[in-house]
This record gives sequence, structure tokens and C-alpha cells, in this order.
Amino acid sequence: MSVHAPHDVPEALPDTDPQKQVILNFQEGFLARYGRLPGPDEPAGYDAALIVAEALRVANPDLADLKLARSQIRDALEQVRVTGAFWTYAFTPEHHDGTWLHPRPALITIEGGKPKFVKWIEHIELLQYL
Repeated sequence: MSVHAPHDVPEALPDTDPQKQVILNFQEGFLARYGRLPGPDEPAGYDAALIVAEALRVANPDLADLKLARSQIRDALEQVRVTGAFWTYAFTPEHHDGTWLHPRPALITIEGGKPKFVKWIEHIELLQYL
């Protein structure tokens, strides 16, 4: 068994996991564009673009007035909740760091040469797998 971030082994995640299809779509698009699977950092960049796009969608900013547009985007960002390829994020007026709602690593085993999801690992449990 081994411990992985969800974006490392999306095929092993349960079909009910909301991140699974997001990760698979991201990997498919990345592979088509760059001819390789993404590395460990590319999902974070993808998620940042999703967060900004969602904030712009929610804000529908008035670009004729940039000062107003900035405040509209800021206010919208405080309402954004995005399931990304790296994590699921939720922003609020109190949490501008996008509180991670899905920051648990997955315990994976290999069966028949393919990764298989075992369970989500709480951070305190992680120590026993290191």
C-alpha cells in the first residue's frame, strides 16, 4: 500500500468522488496539449485558473469601471467554491486562502497491476505510512 494525493491516482478514486472526473478531464486535456501527463505542480495552476474563472463568472464585472470591477471580483471570490484537480476550495470573507475541503491523501493498493482506492487517510494516520 502507498499514500498518494488524489491527483496522482484518479483512476483509483471511487466514482462518487467529485474530484475524480475533474482530475481525469484535466489529465486528458493536458496529455492532448503537451503529449505527457501533468507533473505534481500543474494541477495547482489549473485550479488557480478555475478559481479565477469562477470568480469572473460570479462577478460579471463592469469593465468600464475598473475600480468597481476589482471590488466586484474580490467580493465574488469570497463566494467561490471550486472542485479542482488538486483540491476542492471554498473562499469566504474570513478565509481568503481558499480553505481546502478535500486535503486528505488516499491510501492506494495495487490489484491486478492497477491502483485501487482503499480509504482516505486522516493526517494523524499518515504518520504510520511514512
